[in-house]
Amino acid sequence: MKLIRHSTFETNSSSCHTISVDRNSKIYEGFAPDQNGVVYVRPAEFGWEQETYWSVDDKMSYVNIYINDWSGKHQDNFREIFERVVKEHTGATEIVYVPSNDKYYPNGYIDHQSVEDAALDYLFQSDECLKDFLFSPNSHIITDNDNH
Repeated sequence: MKLIRHSTFETNSSSCHTISVDRNSKIYEGFAPDQNGVVYVRPAEFGWEQETYWSVDDKMSYVNIYINDWSGKHQDNFREIFERVVKEHTGATEIVYVPSNDKYYPNGYIDHQSVEDAALDYLFQSDECLKDFLFSPNSHIITDNDNH
């Protein structure tokens, strides 16, 4: 079961991730590419841990994993939107996707019980929505579980 309530995604499983998107403040974090104009997207794991992720790096990783593993027929379109938003906001000329050493999860990992097909598609409804998630200091990801 999934329920979307005011930009909050929840599941009925032992793992739960909540995505909060600040659509109102329009205050964005600066995030600069390296000296060669490259932004690196690194793999990460988002599972059962009790953690809140605020950094642009973590949010870009989460979105990248979603695009690769969960976006289905929208993968190419979502990748195009992601790259356009990141390049426009940062001034980057290139985005490099750093592979993981994990042969099972080369892009990183989002717990399968916390995301389902189309769960985060709303982030791609506009460039502005994705920008609000990635670069607003008030947007974040909370990971948790009900096993404690």
